[in-house]
Amino acid sequence: MSLSEFGDGIMRAIDFQMDLTREPDPTGDRVRIELSGKYLPVQAVLESMGRQPTGPPRLCDRWVRAAMDDR
Repeated sequence: MSLSEFGDGIMRAIDFQMDLTREPDPTGDRVRIELSGKYLPVQAVLESMGRQPTGPPRLCDRWVRAAMDDR
């Protein structure tokens, strides 16, 4: 969902919030999980590490992992 809404990127875990709420349901209570964190485009993440993407779009996870491995 975030890729289609925002493009290639990650959600930052700093200043991150998570809310859990119980929702009654006739078949059994349900859990709603809401996550809120700052969105960072993959380009910004790599530039902050002094790196540039080396592959086609939609390989965000691979780019970030490769950049982290080279640190």
